[in-house]
Amino acid sequence: MILKTIFYVDNYRGFSKQFIELGAVNFFVGENSSGKTSIVSLLTLISNPKFWYTFEFDDEGIDLGAYEDIFSYKHDSNHFTIGFYSKLNSKKKTDYMHLLKFKNRDGMPAVCEEYILENDTLLSIRHNTKTAVYKVTKMTSCEECATSFSTCIEFITNMNFVDGKRISKKEGSNDILTYLSLIHQKDPEIKEQFSNFIPISYMETRGISLVAPIRAKPKNIYTGNKISYDVEGEYAPYIIKGLFKIKAQKKIDKETQEQINYLFEFGKESGLFDNISVEQFSKKSNSPFEIDILKSNGKYKINNVGYGVSQVLPVLTSTLGVAPGNWVSIQQPEVHLHPRAQAAFGELVFIAATGLKRKFIIETHSDYVIDRFRYKLKNSDEKLDARVMFFENVEGINKIVSMNIQKNGSYPTNQPDGFRKFFIDETMNLLGI
Repeated sequence: MILKTIFYVDNYRGFSKQFIELGAVNFFVGENSSGKTSIVSLLTLISNPKFWYTFEFDDEGIDLGAYEDIFSYKHDSNHFTIGFYSKLNSKKKTDYMHLLKFKNRDGMPAVCEEYILENDTLLSIRHNTKTAVYKVTKMTSCEECATSFSTCIEFITNMNFVDGKRISKKEGSNDILTYLSLIHQKDPEIKEQFSNFIPISYMETRGISLVAPIRAKPKNIYTGNKISYDVEGEYAPYIIKGLFKIKAQKKIDKETQEQINYLFEFGKESGLFDNISVEQFSKKSNSPFEIDILKSNGKYKINNVGYGVSQVLPVLTSTLGVAPGNWVSIQQPEVHLHPRAQAAFGELVFIAATGLKRKFIIETHSDYVIDRFRYKLKNSDEKLDARVMFFENVEGINKIVSMNIQKNGSYPTNQPDGFRKFFIDETMNLLGI
């Protein structure tokens, strides 16, 4: 069991030596161009096993660009660093760290150094084009490195590879598992320490489902059987079709019934719909179908109602559809939603986090979403690690301040100066009208 995970970025898209510890629910807030999307994108990328085989900074719905688009130019550095530290509740493995340093190679990011810590053993690797140099350091003489992420980063800042061992890379290989296999062959004595190494298994955020701010347009008729995930939410109508098919067959399990109940409760609370129906044009499983929205004054095709209805469906299906303990990352869920519906979504996040054990990263500019969540937390007996992560750009440097939402729903008293300043100033100005 993972007790906590702390992420680290340095010289990455305006961030400098930034530590990021997530709670179960995390609201990313702050002005435009303060780094929110850059962190959401990075967390989504490194939670995908594909990243650890390719080290590429693009994936479905994410493209961080070339090296110059990622690296924050500083006079004292020629690389950027990303990584994470996990503390595990285990007798065999209690501390784990993985850091990657990237340099510019032909305009694209390329791993130049890599550091893996398991308990008191640090494996350091310097990557060249055709070879790699590695060394193993026992941290018993510096035990605090195994319990302090920042201390360990300081320790490796000026790592010397002069006494390291050299291996030749296999043609075309670029992933850590291949490197470790070669190291095992060269140095069998460390094989046991890292033999079962899979980076993703040590990350609390493995498998993030991302919902982008620009989502699929509603259609008059849907065709085929789309089951693949996409960040725009093209899959949402097909998920709803599947839910209603299970319900119609009366083979519904408790969890699916809860998902349907919460879906309808949100519809009524938000004022967006009273019910949803799926009209299929034949009995064949892959026949075309339409999504109809039911309100008190009638039944309408989804492309004939307010745009907010279709735009919120990917948000709802992701929020309710992921497995317990899994992560959902939603960018601007409030898009095209009336404040009433925004507040209803804040309530749904609370319900999904406490009742369905979902975990959230929500990038938002909506006070209505956060305030309703805070209200529900205050009036509940549930214990929940919820945070507002305030992003701001100070003299060209992006910074994050984490503020835990208290049990009574309030913010901590030691808030950053920039947090809420705009809203307070606006309120004071309005008092004079």
